[in-house]
Amino acid sequence: MGIECSAKGYLGLSDIIYCAQNAVLYPIAPLHDSCTKMLRPDFEKALLRIFRILDTDNDGYLSDEELTDFQKKVFNQTLKKNYITAFKELLVLECDDFDAAEADKGITFEAFKTF
Repeated sequence: MGIECSAKGYLGLSDIIYCAQNAVLYPIAPLHDSCTKMLRPDFEKALLRIFRILDTDNDGYLSDEELTDFQKKVFNQTLKKNYITAFKELLVLECDDFDAAEADKGITFEAFKTF
């Protein structure tokens, strides 16, 4: 990351301090390996555990109802059907291992990792 600043003119110093604080408070390195562009094994293991907890019917897919329950538990907000449909369409575009036929069944773990 590069930020233009001037210590003499005090330009951009607040941006540098903000970015430095974020880098220390919310490090990405423990979660994502920037060289291989892959999730770290421990983080992937944690995501798998979360996925399994959310998948209450244990079919390997997060259904619309399970996604709605997840949204309600975590964010205390209801998730509208059109948002779920738009989210699945985005996953079909972004995730190589997820297609429209699977989207009808629900969200797979591979798609969950992408999101």
